[in-house]
Amino acid sequence: MEIEAISIADTAKHRTAGIILSNHAVDDLFLEMNLDHTLQFPPGGESIMRIGLIALLGYLIGSLPTSRIVPSRFWLTTAADFAKGVVVFVVSELMLHDPAYVVVIPFIALIFGCRFSVFSRWTGPAAFAPATAFLISFFCSLTAAGIISISTLVILLIVPLALALATRTWEVPALIFSVFAGLITVVEMEFSWSVVTPLAGTGYLAGEAIAGVARRRFFDMSDKAEIKMWRIVARPFALLFVAIDLFTNRKVLLFIIGVLALVFIVTDFVRLVTKVRLSAVFKKKEINRFSSMTLFLVSVFLTFLLFPGVISYVGLICITIGDFFSKLIGMSFGTTRIYKRRTLEGTLGFFSGSMMFNALFSLVLPIPVLYIVIGSIISSLVELFSEAIDDNFTVSIVCGGVLTAIRYFLLT
Repeated sequence: MEIEAISIADTAKHRTAGIILSNHAVDDLFLEMNLDHTLQFPPGGESIMRIGLIALLGYLIGSLPTSRIVPSRFWLTTAADFAKGVVVFVVSELMLHDPAYVVVIPFIALIFGCRFSVFSRWTGPAAFAPATAFLISFFCSLTAAGIISISTLVILLIVPLALALATRTWEVPALIFSVFAGLITVVEMEFSWSVVTPLAGTGYLAGEAIAGVARRRFFDMSDKAEIKMWRIVARPFALLFVAIDLFTNRKVLLFIIGVLALVFIVTDFVRLVTKVRLSAVFKKKEINRFSSMTLFLVSVFLTFLLFPGVISYVGLICITIGDFFSKLIGMSFGTTRIYKRRTLEGTLGFFSGSMMFNALFSLVLPIPVLYIVIGSIISSLVELFSEAIDDNFTVSIVCGGVLTAIRYFLLT
């Protein structure tokens, strides 16, 4: 029986991880049984030898102590670790002509080599760089096959890079990359054996990253008593407004947001007149003014009232997720002040969160790439320079206005 195997790229292109059977007798049998020709079969003896060889090679490459081989500079060591992941993937593509799911084997071998190096007395660090490089190479192959767009791939790379610059750690960008890549896999690839490698890879990376974040307590806010964490965590739930708009209509959504905004406006009026502090809910700086929650709801109401379709979604995503990332990254890693109280790290966090979630929404909604890029940049700048007027009010409105102008003058 002749078996013609499909490479990973071809597998992704045809949305299947199957193999093509050329034997006519088997074809007839499949037709009689009403079975699909894309069933998986275990690799033969020769294939098993290739898999074993590449697994051994992946382990040995992963075991290489790059910190001893290259000069002890962070970026050189990082580049060497990245090279290990790329080399293992490329060699796997060249040597393995079996169904796509077997590519997870050299990935596991690479990780095993990094963690239990034969050259370092069976010990080693977490394989953040090699694992990330292997997965990036895998997603590049999916892009070459037409499964993932170039713009999605570029954003997938830009977001963790920006977070790496902001946090100067491996754990945070690795966590965001793994979640981002995993969601892209679930949405863009049909469920088959082809998803084994990306899901296994992103799962491992997410686990290592979460353990590292917890161990190093990056987002510990226990020493920031003035921060209302529940308000930060509650902000992303505003994305439910998108679902309400999609499954009902804009009038229903505006009614709901309007009622919520009115409740907060009345509460603020009563609070300001009676001088009641309600310190568990409001910040110190909100004692004598309207709260940022009220301004946020008014801004969102105006955004959905003034701007059509996906433009309002982009504005909402920027002010919710962008602000969420900005606060987490800024409060945990912010040291480089660039404008008054604003930090470079917080601004990079805002930009990363806006880009990532707009890109994810674009997988299921017709959001142009230009809207994602321009909206994220404009919103980040507005958030950075909003001093006289609360950024909770300005971000989504300015973003929506700029995107509307682009729509009328550039896209029509």
